[in-house]
Amino acid sequence: MEQAERSTLHWVLIHGAGGSGDLWDLVRPHFPGAWIVDLPGHEAGRARRPGGTPPQPGPLLRSIDAYADWISAGIAEQGWADVVVVGHSMGVAIAQTLGLRRPAWLRGLVLSSTAARLPVSATLLHLVATDYPAAVDWVIAHAFAAPPSAYRRAGIRRQMLRVPPAVTLADYEACAGFDITAQVQAGALPGPAVIISGSGDRMVPPAGSLFLASHISPARQESIPGAGHMAPLEQPEVWAAQVQALWVAVSTAS
Repeated sequence: MEQAERSTLHWVLIHGAGGSGDLWDLVRPHFPGAWIVDLPGHEAGRARRPGGTPPQPGPLLRSIDAYADWISAGIAEQGWADVVVVGHSMGVAIAQTLGLRRPAWLRGLVLSSTAARLPVSATLLHLVATDYPAAVDWVIAHAFAAPPSAYRRAGIRRQMLRVPPAVTLADYEACAGFDITAQVQAGALPGPAVIISGSGDRMVPPAGSLFLASHISPARQESIPGAGHMAPLEQPEVWAAQVQALWVAVSTAS
């Protein structure tokens, strides 16, 4: 793909369950002009100055389809004709849902740390419903291949706790109900697609990425050694470089 053509692409980056656009802060410089999404209800998770006014929360959405509708409406409002949708975890469920709809503006997908189905730990669901701080601690303990530093862990924990528990619970319930295995197996999810996983992902094992790669055409798949579920935070430079290199390869192949 020629550089001039690549420059017309609009990148839309969608975070995962209980998160916010802060997930992408370390890779943002590699995607200038991208729409860094805060899904409705997740706006409070964004970092802000002490004493700053919390943002007004968006509507509580309870399904992957509803989130996909919201993303589609935002893209339509912008009038974009050439879009690559990038998702992480639940964000990929949204991206895949958009892919199955095959909107005219979609040029490809980047699928990070996910699969065609997203089973959720019963322990995590229980904790989100009954002890939200403990649920956040559970996620941090399981989402990284190596424990983050105490300073970084405290910052991540603060941001996650700002997202209302009802929003996070709705996210994980939506994930638990998401399963497009049959559609993917039937070849209904179109390429081009870039598929990235962390070799140490304990929340969505890399086998899910391999399944997607084997049923989407064209697709390019890579695993990041030493990264877990939060690969864009754990190894942002490697993650961004892989996405961009693989996108050039797969979009040229298509």
